[in-house]
Order: sequence, then C-alpha cells, then structure tokens
Amino acid sequence: MKRINLLISSSLISMAFLLLIVPQTIFPAGKKSDDKQQIIRLEMKWLSSLHSKAGLDTILAPEFIHPIPQGIFLTKDEHINWAINHPDLSRNVQKFDTLFVRIYNNIGIASGIVATYDHKGKIVRKSIFTDVFVKKSGKWHAVNAQENLIH
Repeated sequence: MKRINLLISSSLISMAFLLLIVPQTIFPAGKKSDDKQQIIRLEMKWLSSLHSKAGLDTILAPEFIHPIPQGIFLTKDEHINWAINHPDLSRNVQKFDTLFVRIYNNIGIASGIVATYDHKGKIVRKSIFTDVFVKKSGKWHAVNAQENLIH
C-alpha cells in the first residue's frame, strides 16, 4: 500500500513538474509577454484610429472579417470604408474599462469593455468585444472583430 501511495505521489510530482516546465520551453514567458504588449498597443492604436484609413489598414489583416448585428460580414475594405464614411463628430472619448489578452502561439485574443464618455465625463455607452489576432512574418494583425452593446 505504501508503494502505491509513493507511486501516485511521484506521478503527481512529475505531472506538476511537466505542467510548470513544458509551457516555458514551448513558449518562453518573456516572448509571450512581448506578444501581449504588442497586441495591447495595437488595441490602443485601433481605439484611437477608429476612423482612420491609414491606422486601420496597418492593424487589420487582408482576410479580416467583422460580423455585425445586421447579419452581415464586413471585409477589411468594407469595415474601413464604413468607418471613414461614418466619423464620430461628437466630442466623446473612448477608453478601455477592461482589456484581457491571451496568447496561443501565433494567435492572440483580446477581450474587453470599451466605455464612451461624453464631454462632461459621463459614460454614454459601453460595449464588450473580442478581437482575434494572428502573427504572420513577425507582425500581429487582426483577423476578426466582434462587439456588442452592453445594456
């Protein structure tokens, strides 16, 4: 009986060791952290470039898709054209309330909440989103975006 307990204990220790070491060797912590920071910077740029063709063009991948509530899938060009033709003329400011970034090798997922503030600092709108990024040739680009209003 002692031998069985010892085997189980040593197996659990081995599994714990593998769970701690293997992810580090497959994807070193520093690299994962750098990728997270790159995606956070892209999200910040995206939020400040919502109506800028030049800004959006560098963030969105050629195969970018944006499903919208009307049941339409916007391509990169359609998304950019819509954004340019519908600028926000208010003095509203958008900020991240929450932003989480997860990295899975060459795929990054950003999820969060964006709050829109009027000129008096009052929240007038909140939306929840998920953006999917893919790293190609050393650069991250968004391939999918989806958001919903929070009511």
